[in-house]
Amino acid sequence: MRRHTSVTSYLALRGFTLVELLVVIAIIGILVTLLLPAVQAAREAARRTQCLNNLKQVGVALHNHHSAQGRFPRGFTCGDGKGPCASRWGWEDPQLSYLVWLYPYLEETSNFDNMDFRTPWYDTSLWTDAMRATPVQTFFCPSDGMGGQVVSVPPPHNWDISKSNYLAFFSGNVHGDLKRADIDKRPSRLSAFGLNRASRIRDIVDGTSHTMLLSEYLTGFDSTPADTRGFFMTAQAGGSLLFTKTTPNSSAPDVLVGWGYNWCRTGMDRPDLNLPCAPGFSPPITNTATARSRHPGGVHVLMGDGGVRFVGDTIDILIWQAMVTIDGGEVFELP
Repeated sequence: MRRHTSVTSYLALRGFTLVELLVVIAIIGILVTLLLPAVQAAREAARRTQCLNNLKQVGVALHNHHSAQGRFPRGFTCGDGKGPCASRWGWEDPQLSYLVWLYPYLEETSNFDNMDFRTPWYDTSLWTDAMRATPVQTFFCPSDGMGGQVVSVPPPHNWDISKSNYLAFFSGNVHGDLKRADIDKRPSRLSAFGLNRASRIRDIVDGTSHTMLLSEYLTGFDSTPADTRGFFMTAQAGGSLLFTKTTPNSSAPDVLVGWGYNWCRTGMDRPDLNLPCAPGFSPPITNTATARSRHPGGVHVLMGDGGVRFVGDTIDILIWQAMVTIDGGEVFELP
């Protein structure tokens, strides 16, 4: 009896040997290795779903604007907003883009009511940081976030500005195509958004379910000076403008303004982050930006009927470009 108690006590006091402990640690490591990708995939699936839902909400706001105003908002305002853009470059103040006109339909009425649409957003005597820099949560895709929702542009500008992950497609392949497309009024070239031009649903002859309005774009990364990609109040490629010169998430660089308020300065060309860029010019004739996301394999696009589709990176370039025009005579189905 005593011997049994002694053995029992010995076994009770005996701990793990070093070998046994290492085996347990190895097993736990293997389990973590196996489970971590699944956890990450589940989190990305949730972020991707929220991203899709936010883009749908932008679509609802667009259609609410159409119901109230009889048209979608104009692409952006050039000059007095009446008639063709006087600038030979297709870029002139006050610039304010289509997204700003959606504020009343996204519970941002207080900021919208204080905005002076006759003046550019950088007029600090009339535009406050609250107007420029209050983030609209619907405009952000949680899969991104690397560039932040609001950034501070350093002197001499001293602006705080907010961003968006959802930008509209414009006519042509580069910024310089915009004015030519809107002057020529060639249906095969026009997108739903243009210079001082707003489209109605009946203008989308190719069919609203066959025409892309908006897609995703990345808001840069946390850099010094501040990366301003995704700043949607200004009429710049990668700001409020997307084009279809290249397919989604292309390795070809976006050509962005390389001066001023930091579109593609030294150190901002980051192909490893799906942020390839090359410095362009101002006037921005050859500047361009394509749809980009952090979802594996493609981007979300908002169709004219308010539906959201996922388009793969390998889509045929001719289909990708045709899906933007509103009256090109092509009726493609996205794969």
